[in-house]
Amino acid sequence: MSFTQGSSPSQTVTLTTEEFGDVYDKPKANYVVQVLLGVDKTSSKINGSHITASGVDTDDNGSNDTVLAGTLVTIPGGALTDSGAAGTLVIAGHGTANGVTLEEKDTVYVTYVVNNDDEFAYVADKLLSIRQDGSGTQTELRFPAIAGADAADTVVLYHAAGKGAEVVKGLESILNATKRTGAVSFDAQESIFPVDHVTAIGYTLGS
Repeated sequence: MSFTQGSSPSQTVTLTTEEFGDVYDKPKANYVVQVLLGVDKTSSKINGSHITASGVDTDDNGSNDTVLAGTLVTIPGGALTDSGAAGTLVIAGHGTANGVTLEEKDTVYVTYVVNNDDEFAYVADKLLSIRQDGSGTQTELRFPAIAGADAADTVVLYHAAGKGAEVVKGLESILNATKRTGAVSFDAQESIFPVDHVTAIGYTLGS
């Protein structure tokens, strides 16, 4: 699920049952929250931890000072707050470690992370589409929703940037296998991912 900021940006992200089904009100530890920067950010809008990790040196003084638009930054749990309202997360501003002050054109991506007690099965023949997200670090598989008509569930495969094409090739190999019985398992608990370069898995339930 994505939230693109308009002229009145908000640090609060409200999840809905329409996008996340009955997992919408899980604690913050169940979600991966990322921000795709829509504008360049300096220390007045993004915490120095992100500048050090992802920034560039724009004034050639030997130190990173700006994180450029188009950069995807991950917001760790320490910079997220469960607001107390069901399905509501608050992203810390730049004054907090790993925080980001959101501005117009920034896009927040929220993905539910598979937990040890979560298990879903999808029929390969029901695959609707495979697509890359804007960050280049996620490959998304869409299937008809487990619950709810005229909706789709999205399974998210996380991988290193630039590896999307190889992940798709791995998926094609599975989908085109001559053996058409049995199951192919992705196990987040045991870190079992039968496609090269995949490092984690998440999903969004349609409803």
